[in-house]
Amino acid sequence: MILYFKDKIIRWCLVFSIIFNILFWVLVYFRIPIQTEPLALRYNIYTGINLIGPWYNVYFFPLAGLGIIIFNFALAKIIFKKDKLAAHFLVATALICQIILLIFGGLLVMINV
Repeated sequence: MILYFKDKIIRWCLVFSIIFNILFWVLVYFRIPIQTEPLALRYNIYTGINLIGPWYNVYFFPLAGLGIIIFNFALAKIIFKKDKLAAHFLVATALICQIILLIFGGLLVMINV
């Protein structure tokens, strides 16, 4: 376990993944107000808004991001001793997912404000 966190790639991917996930939580918390009207949760360029829901459904997206972090880093920890390259791909994938989710959060705020 100690060797797992001493690896620079794993450590920095974990740090940035957590930072991006926290930024997503903060973005949603401060920019999406509690309201009775439904919010747009998905937008398609062909049909427009195609999924609406209550305000608290926007919190499922950063929660999914947190689940991705936990799952990928736990799986990477399990396979780290056998295959470091696969572990690096898993943690890099978690980081890329957090970046994509943060961009999604920004776009979600833009269509609802």
